[in-house]
Amino acid sequence: MSTHCEKTPLGTYDDGRTVYSYKLEDEKGQYVTLMNIGCTILELFVLDRKGELRDVVLGMPSFEDYHKARSVMGATVGRCANRIADGKFTLNGKTYQLDKNERGVNHLHGGKGGLQMRYWEAEVREDEITFYYESPNGEEGYPGTVKMTQTVTFRNGRLDIRIRSVSDQDTVLNYTNHSFFNLNGQGSGTALDHRVIIHADQFSEVDENLIPTQNAPVEGTPFDFRTPHTIGERIESDWKQISDCKGYDVNYVLTGEGPAAVVVGDQSGIRMEIWTKSPDIQFYTGMGLGSPFMCHGKRGAIYVNYGGFCLEPHAIPDAINREEADQVILRAGQEGEWYMALVFSVEQ
Repeated sequence: MSTHCEKTPLGTYDDGRTVYSYKLEDEKGQYVTLMNIGCTILELFVLDRKGELRDVVLGMPSFEDYHKARSVMGATVGRCANRIADGKFTLNGKTYQLDKNERGVNHLHGGKGGLQMRYWEAEVREDEITFYYESPNGEEGYPGTVKMTQTVTFRNGRLDIRIRSVSDQDTVLNYTNHSFFNLNGQGSGTALDHRVIIHADQFSEVDENLIPTQNAPVEGTPFDFRTPHTIGERIESDWKQISDCKGYDVNYVLTGEGPAAVVVGDQSGIRMEIWTKSPDIQFYTGMGLGSPFMCHGKRGAIYVNYGGFCLEPHAIPDAINREEADQVILRAGQEGEWYMALVFSVEQ
């Protein structure tokens, strides 16, 4: 069986356009379903060690729920993923004030109307989907009109997502995908016994607002995932950056060798490798999933705290206000690229 794509209407967007889902099925019957609002991953069914399909991403019951909650779950996030301190940055001598949509303190994930809320036009070519969005100058306070092209394929258990961007002005751009994963299957309980490797020698220490202050060695700390550890093994550490968050919400500086991270589901045997060209990755262990705002999931699932985790490839948070600013500045007329691949296999 060759890879193919199915298109299904889901609902109606604010301006009357029809919202669609796009299902890509690979040669083994595994499949991913995306929504063209936010290029959101709605489902990701892969084979476990028994040869049975499990949906390994969390999600909301319907398009209307995503829209009402303005959820980033599964979505392409930007223009700038993660945090910008005080919602402020200076570029080419001009200061830009963005919405401080995180507790009135930080600009988070592109703002209230970030890319997760936008309608992307879509084109299907055999087993490949290409999404298009043009972000106008000034959207969410960012300079420049940015043309974005996102290409998605799913072949032989490998999900590839590639975003290319061109701006007519110098601007700030830092994408990620914000899927919550549980490799035992969404709604199956916590992911605390998942085994994790993160190929990073350093993590970012943060202030009280989760803005990086400096990078520090992972060696000798509960942030060291260079060798396998379960998510829950050190999650009750008294290390302040963990105890304050009641889990991991931490940026890692990647070594650039091999996959950025590898995770294995303890019950399913499903192994997921994350490959990226991004310099950093954020590890978040789903501390708030049990809240009334987040807990109602797909197909009647009720999510619990630690019921999923995120591994979000991007540049370091608040990069535009740091020495890493060049990681997130897209110069006028140049093409920027963000890339992530999820590669699935099974450990017996």
